[in-house]
Amino acid sequence: MSKKILLSILTIVVAIGLVGVGTYALWSDTATSANNTFATGSLKVAVTGGPVTIGNMYPGATATYNFSATNTGTIPGSMLLMTGSWVDDASGTLSSQLMVVGVSVNGTNIPIAPTPITALGTLPLGPLASGATDNVAITIMMNPGATGNMNESVTGNVTFTLNQ
Repeated sequence: MSKKILLSILTIVVAIGLVGVGTYALWSDTATSANNTFATGSLKVAVTGGPVTIGNMYPGATATYNFSATNTGTIPGSMLLMTGSWVDDASGTLSSQLMVVGVSVNGTNIPIAPTPITALGTLPLGPLASGATDNVAITIMMNPGATGNMNESVTGNVTFTLNQ
């Protein structure tokens, strides 16, 4: 063999040997962090302030009712939503004459146009931190031009949904 080939083989063998020595240790130690846990939190909304009964409504009258929505969970909610569902009694159409004219959260008005209670849909109220409470006021007005709705009633639910 030529000297160049022998020198090349020797260089490769020495390089491989140095790599092996660099990864070999006479002493070593290992430590383990055991029983690590990742757990989810909870998102829960509790509502107080109902049921509400408002009587003696007449054309042009307004009434405000209040609810408190509290995030009793352990994680913040990104959006509190309010939805209403309403049913007229057997004799009437009062729900078409009742308008939501105002909604406020903790005293701050949420801009809405006067809307029949049956058409309000889902209204976003804002974020709700863990442990926080939003005081929600809803103002209803009976259409000033309403006729023929005496002795009628509307029954319904106001549902609060808290999303993460």
